[in-house]
Amino acid sequence: MRGMEGQTGADSKKAGKELFVFAAVMLVTDIIFLGLAAWRYELWYHEITTAAVILVMFGGIYVWRTRKTLEKHVFWLTGLHVFELAVILVSYQAEGMLRPVLSVPVLVGILAGTEPGIVALIFYSAVSAVICADPAEVVLLYVLAGFIGVWLFSGRKKGRGLLAGGISFFAVYMVMSMLLTLYSYMQLQLWDVVYSIAGGILQLLPVCCFLPFLTEGGFRLPGVASLAAAVSEDFPAIVELQERKPVLLKHSRLIAGLSAQAAAEVGANALLAQAGGLYHEIGQGLGEDCDQESLRICKKYRLPASVQDIIKEHNPDKKTPSSKEAAIVMLSDTIISTMEQNRRKNPQGSIDIPSLISKVFRVRENSGAFLLSGLTQEELSRLQEFYIRVLGRG
Repeated sequence: MRGMEGQTGADSKKAGKELFVFAAVMLVTDIIFLGLAAWRYELWYHEITTAAVILVMFGGIYVWRTRKTLEKHVFWLTGLHVFELAVILVSYQAEGMLRPVLSVPVLVGILAGTEPGIVALIFYSAVSAVICADPAEVVLLYVLAGFIGVWLFSGRKKGRGLLAGGISFFAVYMVMSMLLTLYSYMQLQLWDVVYSIAGGILQLLPVCCFLPFLTEGGFRLPGVASLAAAVSEDFPAIVELQERKPVLLKHSRLIAGLSAQAAAEVGANALLAQAGGLYHEIGQGLGEDCDQESLRICKKYRLPASVQDIIKEHNPDKKTPSSKEAAIVMLSDTIISTMEQNRRKNPQGSIDIPSLISKVFRVRENSGAFLLSGLTQEELSRLQEFYIRVLGRG
């Protein structure tokens, strides 16, 4: 118990340090931004003061609401912040609707959910309005289209969902910009239509550029090993495990194969579940904390972040699985480990495998292990039937 409390305290300190670093970088960036804006566009004292208040106030809320995403994305969120302020500064004299200020809110919506995305939207819209003196209708366009954009994108981390959200957001932005122009000037010219289309494209371009670095499901950072390579027999991490602990590799292959089949049963990512099962305890025997050693090996061999997430979450006593694949690896490992323990305790007796599997599901469900996984009750029933069907023969 003390070990777990110590680990939690260490994680809390790490998260606090990352939050402090992120907030400090934002503050320094904002000071530089205000200085450049004042120098280039000769802003008056009250404009700079107003902008500073908005930056500190909304920026502070923005950092606080996005703090949970910092562990994985602090570098890219910081880069996005710098990028967005640079865009606002450089595009000072551009048409308001041509200034892509919605990319950060949309991406934060994808990463952290709707509420932090809305906070980010307000923050960047306010900055753009003060520094660039946008007319009210353009700020309204940012807010209305941004709210809808965050809602369309939030929680969509797979290709089809993101594509549908992107097309919908483009259409919404284009139509709303034309309607606001028509309302403001009582006429709609050809250039207004062109600006609306161009503005919609410019809103999505930053999302398309940054999205591959922030999401899983087909996108990978440069240099990161693919899932297919990670599960191959000749992958260096697997070769190393074979030489170091072949018994563990046999167990991991069993979990990997079972998890892949189970994932396919409910339409989850079978390759990701296979990789998660293969690496879930690869650091066993290398130190006191198996999970930390496993993560160290994953980082050494540049395995995708999604595999590392499964390693962190395969033990529900430490962290609740946040994906179907992580929950499936957790189930496979629990069931197989429980079966092996029962066989060791009673080598001559038979095991009631269906009852054992049902008990594992019941205990995990009662403990809330599936709450964040995205698995429906129907999918859980199908998984339970699958495990009984496949393992009940043994």
